[in-house]
Amino acid sequence: MRIELDHLFICTTPGAPEAEKFVEFGLIEAPPNQHPGQGTSCRRFAFVNAMIELFWVSDPSEAQNRSTMRTLLWERWAGRDRNSSLFGICLRPTNRKKSENRLFQLGNTDRLICRIHSSCLLVRRELKNRCGYI
Repeated sequence: MRIELDHLFICTTPGAPEAEKFVEFGLIEAPPNQHPGQGTSCRRFAFVNAMIELFWVSDPSEAQNRSTMRTLLWERWAGRDRNSSLFGICLRPTNRKKSENRLFQLGNTDRLICRIHSSCLLVRRELKNRCGYI
């Protein structure tokens, strides 16, 4: 089975004030999201083929429940200031149609095009025809 990047996630403090740096950079923020039963919430930035999700634990008891335990999200988030990586990736099979993937429907991507490359995110603002790397 072939796979591709679905999204990058970053563990943040509650409310993800770190997202303001993405906004200042010019990224368009999609609507925030809560994950019922998982105990997490997020702010996200959608692109043509993926998204960046800044997440935090909003309900510690849900984040540590039996059904969420296998994700290790609680351990990663709770250890973000000590020994856990703040970053993670989620993959998806490549045989899905774009119309089946809700990432392509998040937010407004008219002003910003971002494609995931092997070593970085190449960001191109079409209106200014300017390139930069993050």
